[in-house]
Amino acid sequence: MKLKKIISCLFAAISIVCVSYFFIEKFTKINYEKNQHIDDFVHKNWIKIDNDNLNYYIYFPKKPLYKQSILDIPNSTKKLICDEYSYEDDINYSISSIDLPKKWTKWGHSLVFKVALKQIASRGIVNHRKKTSHLQYPSMEYEIVDELQHTIIGKLVLIDSTIYKIEVNHNQTPTEDVRLVSKQFLDCFHPN
Repeated sequence: MKLKKIISCLFAAISIVCVSYFFIEKFTKINYEKNQHIDDFVHKNWIKIDNDNLNYYIYFPKKPLYKQSILDIPNSTKKLICDEYSYEDDINYSISSIDLPKKWTKWGHSLVFKVALKQIASRGIVNHRKKTSHLQYPSMEYEIVDELQHTIIGKLVLIDSTIYKIEVNHNQTPTEDVRLVSKQFLDCFHPN
C-alpha cells in the first residue's frame, strides 16, 4: 500500500514537471520569437545613428532631428550641454546626453538617478521605476504619465560621468506591441 502511494506521488510529480516544462518552453519560445522578430525589424528597417562625435549608436524609425541646449546650473556660472536626437510622430523617440561634473558622480549612480528622475518626473507622475543595468552600466528604467496623459517609458544610463536619457513618449496608453517596440528602442542603445 505504501509503495503504491509513493509510486502515485512520484508519477504525479513527474507529470507536473513535464507539463510545466512544456508550457515554459512553449511560452519562452513564443516570447523569444516575438522579441527576435521586433529586433530584426528594428535593425533592418530603422536608421542607425552613429558618427564620430557620438560615443554610442542607436536606431530610430526615421532620421531624427539633432538639438543642442545649454542648461544653467543653479548657484553657479558653469553650464551643462545637453545633446539630443529625437524623432516625433504618433510615438516620439529620443536620446539625450549630458556630461556631468565629476564631483556630481562621485557619490554614486543611485544619487545621480534619483536627482535626474526627480527632474524628469516634474512632467508628471512616476508609475514605475526600477534599477537595472544596461550592458555592464548602471541604469534605471521608469514610466511616467504626464499632465496630458501621455505615457513616457524611459531609461537612464550612467557611463563614467555622462548620463544618457533614452525615452519613448506615447500619446495614449501603450499596447503590449508598442511596449515591446519601446523596450527594443531603449535596449538598442550601445556605447562605443
